[in-house]
Amino acid sequence: MKLGLLLFCFSIFLVCLEFSGKTLVTLMILELLGVSAAGIYALGGGNTSYLFVIFCLMGMEISMMMSVFVGMVRQKGDTRVMGVNMSKGFRWGR
Repeated sequence: MKLGLLLFCFSIFLVCLEFSGKTLVTLMILELLGVSAAGIYALGGGNTSYLFVIFCLMGMEISMMMSVFVGMVRQKGDTRVMGVNMSKGFRWGR
């Protein structure tokens, strides 16, 4: 139970540490590790309202990951990506 919370905190630390210059796949794997550890903690006898907070944070983190993806694509020279809209996805220019 406490191990799940510890894994979640450690994975958030790793996400912040790996955020500088790493690939999006690495960030997504660390994100999945954090969410699964939070689920283990919440469903393994911990506070189940903690799981609700994690799912609320996931919405914010998904939009952050989409912004990182757009920034990485634009940094590589592809200027077709205009921005991120959660309801319509990515906007591509011509």
